[in-house]
Amino acid sequence: MHDNVAVSSKKKRLLSKLSGSLTRSNAVCDDSTKRPSKRSTGRSIQVKPGGKAPFSALLSQTWGSPESETIYKKKLEHKGTYGYLYLVEHLGKRYVEKPVPKHCLENSDGTKRRWYERSKDGKNSLENPNVEEFLLRKLNHPNILKILDTVERGDNLVIVLEHAEGGEYLNAVKENRFGPDILRHHFSRVVDAVKFVHDAGWAHLDLSLENILIKESQPKVMDFGMAVPTDARFRDFRGKEMYAAPECWAGRYYDPCKADVWSLGIILFIMLAGKPPFRNTSPRRIQRIVPCEIFKAFSQGKISIVKIVTSWSIQSKFQNGALDLLQLLLQVDPMRRPTLQEVLAHPFCKNA
Repeated sequence: MHDNVAVSSKKKRLLSKLSGSLTRSNAVCDDSTKRPSKRSTGRSIQVKPGGKAPFSALLSQTWGSPESETIYKKKLEHKGTYGYLYLVEHLGKRYVEKPVPKHCLENSDGTKRRWYERSKDGKNSLENPNVEEFLLRKLNHPNILKILDTVERGDNLVIVLEHAEGGEYLNAVKENRFGPDILRHHFSRVVDAVKFVHDAGWAHLDLSLENILIKESQPKVMDFGMAVPTDARFRDFRGKEMYAAPECWAGRYYDPCKADVWSLGIILFIMLAGKPPFRNTSPRRIQRIVPCEIFKAFSQGKISIVKIVTSWSIQSKFQNGALDLLQLLLQVDPMRRPTLQEVLAHPFCKNA
């Protein structure tokens, strides 16, 4: 009798705590302030009152027992190729689930997809969850999002990631959450993380502010599904149009590490200016990627990054050598772009 009263009281305290904490979270969608219903979020596993289940057990056991501790789940704003990510809270701990359909992990003959093979699920996507899981387990850097576990659940492989409570870095830029000195420090940390990836023999190829999260006021690089070996040369367009280098648009064989350097230049520009220098898009009404006119003119050498900054009258936003570094990062000729070691040695990063 006393045990039942204790469990009931514990559930009420957990519900009260969860309702307040999800309201404050910047990472959840607008409907996060609503009280979760039992049908949508009241999923549970068997845990004795006052006990703790192993982490893998929290994920793999059958949901729905009314006697057990409740695990609450909310959809996040971040959406990948294979769907949304989900914030999960259990016993005061938070983590993020990234469900991936199992059929996206294999080729039609049942063999495991390699980095250069497209999915056979109709999306024809180059994003490869096998590569992402491999790299997240391999890469241990303070500014790379950590993997906690992977669990098979039904038709999905669930990649379990640490929770970054600050949400996407792009939202932080839109909200002017950080001052110039913090932005400068964060950029240098992102460059250091990407250099760590390159030194491990891989290039990210999907670098963007949408793929950088914030945890405890520090940037965390994520989403390695597009990554390729550093010595690979190919013509596939990978990543987001806004961050893609000129050689990616041209359909030529290119160096993925140099393409990452260009993407870092776009990231730095947006961090400081609050908007991108080019708005390349892929309109749904046509089946091809279309670069904007400013990007075309820039790629042809008709305008420079300095001219863009001055024409927008935003010179004051680029201090401490930022504009000089941008000119190096955003070189149209990839061979003229600096190495990441040289970027970290630049006064803008070195003194951050």
